[in-house]
Formats: sequence, C-alpha cells, structure tokens
Amino acid sequence: MCLGIPGRVVGPTEHPDLVTVDVFGVERRINTGLLEDETVEPGDWVLIHVGFVLSKLDEDEARLATDSWPTSSRPQIGTRTSGAGGRGTSGLPAAATTSPWT
Repeated sequence: MCLGIPGRVVGPTEHPDLVTVDVFGVERRINTGLLEDETVEPGDWVLIHVGFVLSKLDEDEARLATDSWPTSSRPQIGTRTSGAGGRGTSGLPAAATTSPWT
C-alpha cells in the first residue's frame, strides 16, 4: 500500500515533465512523466506519490481522499517550517518533509 497525496496544479515549469502543484498550501514541482497519454493543466487535481503524478482526480475525489484521513494525521495547511524537536508538520523529521523536486 502506498500513500497518495492530492494536489492542485498551479502551472507549468521550465521542464516539460514537471508542473508546479499546490499541496496543502505548499507549492512543489512534481513529475508528470508517469502519465502516458494524459496532460495536466492549471486547476487540475492530481494524485501524487514520491514526487510523481500517478493519476488525475476530480475535486470530489481529492476532497474525499483528505477527508478520510484522521484529523491528527492531516497536514497543517500552509506551514513549511519544522516544529519542536526538529520535526516537520507531518510529524516526520524535518529532512523527510523536504522534497527533492523544489
């Protein structure tokens, strides 16, 4: 089982296989290379796993995905700094919350 995070496409980047995606208030560069014949446009919802878009979602699917998470496990929207003890807002060590795609 893998963890997929929904995000909303903000716009393209300088690289044709990367897009900027808003994930809980934080913009990240995400790779679209796994989408075979689909394209993504600003405003599209996508399912992300380890920096790659796995599929497109509609807004209801994205909402359902995050609403089903326990409240204590939901990311704190709009925060990027690490909290007490060097842990990020996800509860993981701060280094684990930094994406190589930014």
